[in-house]
Amino acid sequence: TANTGNNATVAIPLSASPNISGLPLNLGDEIGVFTPAGLCVGASSWPETNVVLTVWGDDQQTAEADGASVDESLRFRVWSKARNAEYSVVEVAYSQGDGMYAPDAFFVLFAITATAPPSAPVLLVPSDQTTDVPTRVGLSWTEGGGTDRYHLQVASNLEFSQLVFD
Repeated sequence: TANTGNNATVAIPLSASPNISGLPLNLGDEIGVFTPAGLCVGASSWPETNVVLTVWGDDQQTAEADGASVDESLRFRVWSKARNAEYSVVEVAYSQGDGMYAPDAFFVLFAITATAPPSAPVLLVPSDQTTDVPTRVGLSWTEGGGTDRYHLQVASNLEFSQLVFD
């Protein structure tokens, strides 16, 4: 929400090398700032040069949260136009400021890196969507790159609304 009565500024210089897993952001990719609750409080399209974005603060005169609150950590997300994908695991380093929202604050990013999620493992045995599987079965899958653990779910329907094992 604009005009909340307070805001902060985040400068993202080209030298911060905004990237997704090491690949530079492209013209038209977007960088967004969010509250820990997931409310978008500022965003900018990446122009492949220095950019400054406004982070809107919460308007204390309204009942709903419509901006960042004082001392709330700023979280970043990146959206890739070419991949039509959003990346919510984003690490930032500041050369000025600490990433805690304050009205009239001025933050400068030193680095910003979004991390693409690891590739999904592929089930080998039993094959995906197999039915009438015995209660004791060995599982085998290809490893998803960049992972160190997996979450296995078994359901009695394709929608996975009736979990048998989680």
